[in-house]
Amino acid sequence: MAGRRADLRRSGSVANLAGGGNEEALPQPPGDLVAVPAGLWGGFCPRYTATSVCEITPELLTRLGIRAVILDLDNTLVPWHGEALDEAVEDWIRQLRAAGFRLCIASNTHRPGRLRRLAERLQVLYATRVAKPRRGGFVRAMAAMQALPEETAVIGDQLLTDIWGGNRCRLLTILVNPLSPKEFIATRVISRSVERWLLARFTARGWIRPLPAGRNGE
Repeated sequence: MAGRRADLRRSGSVANLAGGGNEEALPQPPGDLVAVPAGLWGGFCPRYTATSVCEITPELLTRLGIRAVILDLDNTLVPWHGEALDEAVEDWIRQLRAAGFRLCIASNTHRPGRLRRLAERLQVLYATRVAKPRRGGFVRAMAAMQALPEETAVIGDQLLTDIWGGNRCRLLTILVNPLSPKEFIATRVISRSVERWLLARFTARGWIRPLPAGRNGE
C-alpha cells in the first residue's frame, strides 16, 4: 500500500502501529464492496448491525468476502477503560484466528499500555494514535494485515468514529451494541445523542440491516 512506512514494534505476534503527521493516501479497490446509502448521511450508516461481536461468525465473514478485521476496543471488546475480557469474546477471537483471519485493534484510547496488554493477551495486532474517523489509522491497520479494502471489515460500537471512518475507507462496516453505558462523557452526552437521531432516521428509511440469515454458515 502507498504511504510512509509504519513503525512496527513487535512483541510476539503483536505489533504497535503508531501514527502521526498527515493522513496517508487511501488505496482504491477495483470495486465498491460497501453498499451504503448515498447522500449526506450515508457515510454514517453501517452496512450491518449486530448485538455483539460474538454474533459475527467466521463463516459469515467468509461468505461476505472478508479476510481481515479492524476491531474497536472500548465498549466493543471490553467495557470502557476496562481490561476484563469476557470469555465469550476471547473465544470469538480465537475462532477468527484459527480460521485464518487477520485481526488488528484500532483504538482512540489514550492508554496505550492497556491496549498493548489486551492485544498481547488476544495475540492480535494493534494500532495507536488512530484518531478515528480519520483514514490514516485504518490504512495503517490494513497495511499491517496486508489487506485490501474490499476484504476488510470494521467492527465497532460508534457511528461517528468506527462506522464513519470505515465507510470513508470503503470497508464493510458492522455496528454492535456498546457493552456498557459507562463511557467518556463527551461520547455519552454528545455523540450518543447524535447517534440516536441518525439511527432513527436510518431505521425510518429502511437503511438499517441486521446480519444476513444463516450467519452460522447453515
